[in-house]
Amino acid sequence: MSIEEKTLLRRNFFAALWHGAFLALGMALTQPTTVVAAFVADLTGSTIWVGGLSTVLTVAGALLQCWSYQTLFLIAAVFIAMGALLTRCLPDSNGLGKSEVFA
Repeated sequence: MSIEEKTLLRRNFFAALWHGAFLALGMALTQPTTVVAAFVADLTGSTIWVGGLSTVLTVAGALLQCWSYQTLFLIAAVFIAMGALLTRCLPDSNGLGKSEVFA
């Protein structure tokens, strides 16, 4: 690797590092929880309203992401698998679990 390539790689590394730092800062300053909390603090002057609103926004966002169609299918699959596991371990008329009979 030549000296020019090393210089170019070093410059690109620091440029990417600066880019990532400013991107993270910009994203942190423009998140809805940050902006809305600042508005509520300016409008009401109450820290209780700021904390309550931030909590509501965070919980509501998490709940909306949890209850998608994919999550419902995943939960159904987990319950089906647990049901199959439990029915395999139930005792039969001999008092033995089905897993013990086939073992």
